[in-house]
Amino acid sequence: MEDVLKELAVLLVISEIGAYFGRKGLLTEACTAQLNQIVVRIAFPALILASMDQAFTPELLRNSLGLAVISWFCFGAAIRTMPVWVWVLLRFQVR
Repeated sequence: MEDVLKELAVLLVISEIGAYFGRKGLLTEACTAQLNQIVVRIAFPALILASMDQAFTPELLRNSLGLAVISWFCFGAAIRTMPVWVWVLLRFQVR
């Protein structure tokens, strides 16, 4: 939990720095676009990989399997009820 809070704090600091420079008008549109590309292509994937660095425990396996079963049932229910939703959407389509 402590690692997650540290990552959120880093994101908050980065956001505040960007907001400060944006308010002062120090960043042009081209510079902002480049910084957004850097964040999207480098920083976010790095944060995701860092957050996935967990020790493997039996509890983690049990929780992962439980989530997989729940998602399997939800996906199955969505597929089974899809004809009903398509009928409702087509029936009450705004003309």
